Amino acid sequence: MLADINDMRDWLESTEHIAALLSVAWEAFDLIRTVCRQHETACGTDFAAYAMAAAAAVRGRNIIAAAPSIPPRRINLAQAGLAKKADTGQVADALAVLAAALSGRLTSTVMTTASRADEQAGEQAATQAESIRALLTSR
Repeated sequence: MLADINDMRDWLESTEHIAALLSVAWEAFDLIRTVCRQHETACGTDFAAYAMAAAAAVRGRNIIAAAPSIPPRRINLAQAGLAKKADTGQVADALAVLAAALSGRLTSTVMTTASRADEQAGEQAATQAESIRALLTSR
């Protein structure tokens, strides 16, 4: 699971074009949602942070899905290989790093897009990613 999160971050950081970034961002938000949902019941006192991070991931994914430049077909990679269990603290830390990378990439890339709608979607999704990072680092 941690490897999947790290691979997603690497994929996100190596993506350059807006359409590809939006597609990867959708996948990253979906991965965050999936992992948070898997861990929210097993994390005890951190339940609220995981549940709220999952909700922010859904909002981010939905914002990205409405962006005009997102390709019409997305491959859902978030479900692959996630059966492996990992320490909830390590998972939260890895997801927080992924969310920070997601926020940074969306913020830096939307500045170069010609479409105001893509720019707004990127800004709003970056806000959700930053929210996820804050939730999972403050637990």
